[in-house]
Amino acid sequence: MTTAHQVEQQLSEDQRLTLTIAEACAALGVGETTLRQMMRVGRLPVLRIGRRVLIPRHAVVDLVAGANGDAHGSGAGSQRW
Repeated sequence: MTTAHQVEQQLSEDQRLTLTIAEACAALGVGETTLRQMMRVGRLPVLRIGRRVLIPRHAVVDLVAGANGDAHGSGAGSQRW
């Protein structure tokens, strides 16, 4: 499982505040369909600037940090996409 620290290190090389869908997929290790579903249900916030769809960098790190926090519990709180 990817940790928030690993994602943060991976993203720290680039100083932009947002990620494209492809970049967020790569950082999270999920497919585009899964990422778009998470966006659609509000699990991952997005910015729409013109026709572009961007994901705030901090939202990706927060998502992983939250998933890791759930994984340390009883397992009942983990989410599946």
